[in-house]
Amino acid sequence: MKMHVCFRTRRWVLLTLLACLPLSVFSAEEEIYDVRFTCLPWKGMERPKGIYFDNGEAIQELKFQSVRRSPVYEYRGTNPLVFFRIEKGLEGEDIRIPVATANIASVGSQTMLLFIAPPDSDSAHASRYKVVPMDDNPEHFGGGFYRIINLSQDTLYCKINQEGKVIASGNTLLVDVKSQGTPTVDVAIAERDDDEYKQIYRAQWPVNARQRTLIFLFPINHDGRTTIDTFMVSDYVLN
Repeated sequence: MKMHVCFRTRRWVLLTLLACLPLSVFSAEEEIYDVRFTCLPWKGMERPKGIYFDNGEAIQELKFQSVRRSPVYEYRGTNPLVFFRIEKGLEGEDIRIPVATANIASVGSQTMLLFIAPPDSDSAHASRYKVVPMDDNPEHFGGGFYRIINLSQDTLYCKINQEGKVIASGNTLLVDVKSQGTPTVDVAIAERDDDEYKQIYRAQWPVNARQRTLIFLFPINHDGRTTIDTFMVSDYVLN
């Protein structure tokens, strides 16, 4: 089955698929959580501005980076974690206007929060964001690893240095590449139509034993045909 995704509606498709990733459910109890988190805006978004959270002791403003994780923040409080803008009331008082919530109930004590603005919005100043929490503990995702997430609507068939991998729609694959012994690996991705495989992506991906790389695979329409694009985010970790 081929992928048929309109470029203009791509972000809505991504929102739907990201919502299908294995996330936790909201807790009915007022349990207190201690979480260290970073934030990341989706590929191509302007960095969100003027967004705050209350860590229980003080209000902090988030400082987004364009293509990498933000600084690490600490939160102690109940689920969900609420993000807000601050506006002035009629009498000059600060009013918190919620713009996003993050479900932190079971994502672990170290998480990355992926921010996605609605389509056709001013992503730097959107009135609402979708936030997808993802486990970001280096013990689960360390240096020399790729974490690949398939955001297409179909199963993808990958070859990483000739080693075959299959990633179902919405699934995540952790790949150890630190033993490759080369600065890059050759990556080819195909879709299957009946009994035929059609290559829709090929590239060289970097390898660094001290870096971990988060890789989102998502469909785009290029000159009337569907191909795969990537959103790659790397950072250094101590193994």
